[in-house]
Amino acid sequence: KNAVVVTPTASGKTEAIIVPLIERMLSEKWDGLSILYITPTRALVNDMYYRINEQLNYLNVSSDYKTGDKPNINTKKLVNLLITTPESLDSLLCRHSDMFLNLKAIIIDEIHFLDNTYRGDQIRILLRRLKLFINQDLNIYLLSATVNNPEDLGNRYLQNFEIIVSKDKREFEITYLKDLSEAIIYVKKENLKKILIFCNKRVSVEKFTKRCEELWGINKTVMHHGRLSKSIREEAEIFMKESSSGVCISTMTLEIGIDIGNIDAIILAEPPYTVSSLMQRIGRGNRRTYKNRIFALYETQDELNFLKIMFDLAQNYSIEDPDYSFDYSVIVQQIFSIFFGKPNGVDDEYFRNIFEGIVPFQEFNLILNKLYSDGWIEKKVGKWYPLTKLMDMGRSEERRVGKECRSRW
Repeated sequence: KNAVVVTPTASGKTEAIIVPLIERMLSEKWDGLSILYITPTRALVNDMYYRINEQLNYLNVSSDYKTGDKPNINTKKLVNLLITTPESLDSLLCRHSDMFLNLKAIIIDEIHFLDNTYRGDQIRILLRRLKLFINQDLNIYLLSATVNNPEDLGNRYLQNFEIIVSKDKREFEITYLKDLSEAIIYVKKENLKKILIFCNKRVSVEKFTKRCEELWGINKTVMHHGRLSKSIREEAEIFMKESSSGVCISTMTLEIGIDIGNIDAIILAEPPYTVSSLMQRIGRGNRRTYKNRIFALYETQDELNFLKIMFDLAQNYSIEDPDYSFDYSVIVQQIFSIFFGKPNGVDDEYFRNIFEGIVPFQEFNLILNKLYSDGWIEKKVGKWYPLTKLMDMGRSEERRVGKECRSRW
């Protein structure tokens, strides 16, 4: 059955979905590409692949991954399980749609990271395109640790779904501190070996990294943020995973579930902006126990009061529920993607099946007519067709990506 699964960080969401799906695959003898696993970031794609590949190989289940960093997969000899990002799925769907003909299930991990953003709206339409192309019985699973209203979330992406919620609470042990140097006293006293420090901004990460190098030593300190190269981020992840002790200072790049081993304590160098972000951050600590050791730094009494309110909300699972708004720019991008995969044209009924219920169809028609008047598409004998300008843009992008991949190789 389709499902929305909401359960705390490190409680086993991935295994709870993949294990029964693999059991179905083996017992029902699924062939070809059967399971698609979508995550928000390239780092999570890589992490998930190396996390499950060995176990799948043991069962003779083949797997692979595709991202912008690893764009090439063998479309002639398809694996059973493919891990990818929303953007790479879009690319595959418009260039190699036949590879999805045997697809049975889609898992979308960390859905809170995508929902109510451009990428979440892109996923909504991609799911429609896949179901229309393959069949309406495709199973879809949405996984998250921080969703306030799973019913609303499910209604955006699914039909006929179940909600599975486990609010199993881990105990918080929180110490509020005025300065990072105070944390060292507790770290030594409690024999805490591996520490993850969260900041809100890159500049803060760099500032706290210098401070940590003074307190912990340069050989025990690494940092992790989006501006760093992929290789440096991976070195930090490997260090934290393999070292017996160390400290990593990070932005939200490590909020989501990249495996960096067991973390003894979390230090919040700056208050998170939202309760869901707070829950993601503290959920990275003590993943193998039911007790979270947390240190929270504050500068003013107001900041301390704010932190205490945030933790009260987190302990009661009171997550913010922002109003949903659709990003209309996704419509143009998806129209172009559809035409690049279907250069022989599509009719109004096809568009209606894809977009109706996602956006009012009269508004969709306004966008379509604008693309027509601007010379991107034309209509002949009841069907819409891409014009040369649109197809050339797609080919140009394909050549750019290909050149970049050859250069990297």
